[in-house]
Amino acid sequence: MTVASDPAVELALLRYKYLEIVRNGELARNHGVYHSTITLDNHARRLINWWIDNIDTQSKSLQPSSPQIEMFSDACLTGWDATIGDAKTGGHWAHVELDHINVLELKAILLGLKS
Repeated sequence: MTVASDPAVELALLRYKYLEIVRNGELARNHGVYHSTITLDNHARRLINWWIDNIDTQSKSLQPSSPQIEMFSDACLTGWDATIGDAKTGGHWAHVELDHINVLELKAILLGLKS
């Protein structure tokens, strides 16, 4: 039910995350034995009842909507660039700005959005 429902059920993560926490806690308490009896608190019971009552009526689109704007960005250890439509921007990193490449990629996105 859990992760597989995410693409088709609106806000699915909010409706199953607590159930996963309860399950994982009970599994730890029972040393990983799945065939154990567990006790559900009222919140877990309400969540399960929501799934029972609503699963057949969910209609979240499996196809994402098209974006209104696309931005392309790139970063390397010497600099960055970003493009939105015909607008282009970019620059070089100062020595104090150098960081892990993943951080630089995120900085390039932020700088592109600010431009």
